[in-house]
Amino acid sequence: MINQSPYKLFKISIAKSSEKFVLTISKKSQEDIRDAIKALRHDEDYFKLKIKKLSGYKDLSRITVSDYRIIFCVNKSAKILNIIIAHRKNVYDMIKKQTFSYS
Repeated sequence: MINQSPYKLFKISIAKSSEKFVLTISKKSQEDIRDAIKALRHDEDYFKLKIKKLSGYKDLSRITVSDYRIIFCVNKSAKILNIIIAHRKNVYDMIKKQTFSYS
């Protein structure tokens, strides 16, 4: 298949701080974030996401969902997507604190 998500078979690992954060936001935003994360692994929906590389970070990409950012790092050898989720005004501070598994 030509239009296939590159992350279709990857496991998703969400930072615990992000899981706690998501519980504090509106149900609508929670659903939108969940749908965006699911779309990473779904062929038809993957190409609708506006994924952008994060400038200044070699291996990080982002998806914008309203006022929130889903930042992810791909560990190709372990087939894992490491994800953090935060409000746009706090996400870059979280990136500096977060340890990602690169490869």
